[in-house]
Amino acid sequence: MNVIRVSLFLFCVYFHAISSSYGFSDSIGTKSAHTHVDKLAHKTELTYWIPFSGTDARPMAEMVRLFNESQPESFVRMHLIQWPDYYDKLLSSIQAGQPPDIAVLHSSRLEEFYAKDLLTDLKDYALVSGIYWKDYFENTLAKVIRGNTYLAIPIDTHALVMYYNKDLLKKAGLLDTQGKLLMNPGLNGFISFLETLKQQLPEGVSPFIAATDNVYPFWIWYALYSQTEGGGGYIRNNRAIFNNPQAREAMQVLLTLRDKGYWPENIHDLKSYNLFKFGFAATGFFGVWSTGYFESSDDLDFGASTIPRLFDKTATWGDSHTLVLPVNGDQQKRLAAVKFAKWISDNGDLWAVAGHVPSNKRVVASDGFQDQQKRPDYARIVDQINFYPNHPLLWKCNEILTAKIVELMKHKMTIDDVLNSAEAEVNALLANDLKAAKP
Repeated sequence: MNVIRVSLFLFCVYFHAISSSYGFSDSIGTKSAHTHVDKLAHKTELTYWIPFSGTDARPMAEMVRLFNESQPESFVRMHLIQWPDYYDKLLSSIQAGQPPDIAVLHSSRLEEFYAKDLLTDLKDYALVSGIYWKDYFENTLAKVIRGNTYLAIPIDTHALVMYYNKDLLKKAGLLDTQGKLLMNPGLNGFISFLETLKQQLPEGVSPFIAATDNVYPFWIWYALYSQTEGGGGYIRNNRAIFNNPQAREAMQVLLTLRDKGYWPENIHDLKSYNLFKFGFAATGFFGVWSTGYFESSDDLDFGASTIPRLFDKTATWGDSHTLVLPVNGDQQKRLAAVKFAKWISDNGDLWAVAGHVPSNKRVVASDGFQDQQKRPDYARIVDQINFYPNHPLLWKCNEILTAKIVELMKHKMTIDDVLNSAEAEVNALLANDLKAAKP
């Protein structure tokens, strides 16, 4: 029954995408305000902001449509805010006293909003709405709790995983009869695997792909750094703690993949996805949100798994989408907003269509999730993520590392240059913020 439910959901996502009934340019959830005025007369109307696009936006829009049809009390009007502008607009709207009733927030940005007292404590609302915190994966839930305050309701875990082209790997003798990777353990095993691909692949097809001009090299470094014994530390006691031998060892892997010709240079974001999607790369590290995009190709037979363990332990980069209620909003709508968040969480198998792993343990164990293709193969990421530390300036610190690692990939900096200068800049940023915060 759950398989039929998810299949029907997929059909609706595809149908509405073709018919353009979602109206992404403004708001999602109704075709015409005039058409629905009578239906909305006795409903609590909620504004819901999302930063999603493409294969993320359509499944969420379909979930909103299903929620609106499923009950008579509330109507959710969903607004798609372009990703580059999302957090600035959300912050400004809350501070101006005109926030959405409910919004998506990455768990890694919760501290930034919490430090400014911009989020509603959901503890009492969750109790009344029937939310059981024990249903959520512990490490994901921990990211939304500050003491006895619950800042958000997690709806997913998303992480860096490995995708592989089954046809290309099969021809290279690197796929078993079950369609799984044949790769020896450790860094040497991974390098040997890629070298075999380099020797066996047709001309113009790369062994490995990921973007080199954006955040992906930083994510890959962070994932591998997190696999090293004693590594994975980032910020502690308002100081950078990433300038160490483990960080260097992990960063060297990026250069090895580049210099051995496994990972092509000068690859921008969309190009990296398309090189894999259209068969010009055999493997790649991408975020789980890529699954739906790759599935849109009828010619691509691919698999997905957690990224290989190259060092001392299994770990990866990841984050979580959560739902929050900004302060300064309509208090009469808060209970309705939490009930909507609960519905999204309880129906996380539908959100998994976008590639994400639900944060609710019961949903992950359900047939609706387990019967889907690919997603169960990497669901273990929920226990493997080395989440960022909580810090209000976290994303600014990330931007510093990201920019410098991009320069590393372009041969413009050395590993020592990256770590030494990033440490100095991050420490200066944190020190200045600390001074500004003092009376």
